[in-house]
Amino acid sequence: MVKSDSHKVLVPNGRDNAAIVRFSAEIAALDHHSHVEFSFRGVDFVTPGWMLLIVRALQGFRDDHPGSHCKVVDATSSAMIYAGHAGFFDALGLKWGRGTGEAPGTSTFLPVSRRKIKDIFANQPLFRPAGDIIQADAESMSAILAQGSEGVLFDTLSYAIREIIRNVVEHSRAQEFLIAAQCWVASGTAEIAIADSGIGIAAGLSSNGKYSPRDDEDALLLAIRPGVSGAIISRHSDNAWANSGYGLYMAQGLADGKQGFVLASGTAAITSGDNDQAILTGSVKGTCVVLRLRAGDIGLDTRLANLIASGAGKPSRASVSAKVK
Repeated sequence: MVKSDSHKVLVPNGRDNAAIVRFSAEIAALDHHSHVEFSFRGVDFVTPGWMLLIVRALQGFRDDHPGSHCKVVDATSSAMIYAGHAGFFDALGLKWGRGTGEAPGTSTFLPVSRRKIKDIFANQPLFRPAGDIIQADAESMSAILAQGSEGVLFDTLSYAIREIIRNVVEHSRAQEFLIAAQCWVASGTAEIAIADSGIGIAAGLSSNGKYSPRDDEDALLLAIRPGVSGAIISRHSDNAWANSGYGLYMAQGLADGKQGFVLASGTAAITSGDNDQAILTGSVKGTCVVLRLRAGDIGLDTRLANLIASGAGKPSRASVSAKVK
């Protein structure tokens, strides 16, 4: 069969995380075309999770199709103008809009920001735990989710986000990662996203020697169990950081909405929230984590209590509340 030399792909909207994950798998399975256009015509709403998942999907497609000329088209909606302001196109490698981290952050907005792992450790004492160094990013994203910078909710979210970033910094073998956050005040919801292009969760768990996931799906189901993701993180002698492994578990348990939590890595992804969980086929080289919740919702205290009461345990108080030293 003679294949068309040109192909147009419609990029999904930002209102359905499952559709975004499926999109990553669909484009990974495309036949070869010399020219591929990615159309953003139907995108009228974007989120931090949408931006980072699409970045990872399109970068993965480009890396796996070196002979295809890729082009972005129909990116003129107000949603895409916002994405350009937030650094989305720069993260894709396109010179349009602001650069990553260039737009000023606010109490409700953190633009797509690039963190080079070697820079995180530059000019830092060799004995200083990575948790101390990445605490500022964890707290800035937590403050957007909690719409405040103190209290149990803020401390808990800071802990969970810090642990997720530590997985990237200490074991992903990625050279850099991306973060983004947004609070929509009118609807009272907030979302953060973290993405890297490292070895992925399955390889990370396997490298520890304690776990042997059969495939990416099995690895994700393992990673969201309490205490398991800590197997990826190297231990430090500092007791404030020693109780690891609850970041993904707590993020999933606190997520709001049917797809408030997304964990995508390799050929699989989990979406969950509101006591509903789905396993999807995806194609994300590295790992992407998305967490959405009701901004500052005090009802999350009850949900946190339920997580603890489930019998799965919890991180130590010192670990949850540790601040930059």
